[in-house]
Amino acid sequence: MENVYKNKIFRRLKSLKVSDYPKFERQVVVSMSSYTAIPAKPGVYFFNDLRGIIYLGETSDLRRRFLEHLKKEKNPKLSALSKNPWGKLTYSWIKKNNKREAEHFETKYLNMFEPICNELLNKKRRK
Repeated sequence: MENVYKNKIFRRLKSLKVSDYPKFERQVVVSMSSYTAIPAKPGVYFFNDLRGIIYLGETSDLRRRFLEHLKKEKNPKLSALSKNPWGKLTYSWIKKNNKREAEHFETKYLNMFEPICNELLNKKRRK
């Protein structure tokens, strides 16, 4: 399973151009004390470790959504990977002007990176 995932990542990343990759506003190590550094603005957020982007989403409030992810375990795959990250688990974000713009970029990045923890959500969206 691990090799299948690695091969999938390498194939996908080889097809990307450097200019396609998101330019993060900032990133913090995932911990309860990190939330103060995160703006309460709309945007697209990313959970990543040495494997790359493992989950991404959009929100109208980046700080609130970060705290929700830490407190709730609605996504069992993300919860499991966050407890056993490869290296440090970080939360990165790109601020957007409004929720609609964030939704547009979320879709773009979901199609580009196909994060492993978003697979369940992607299957639901296709139906």
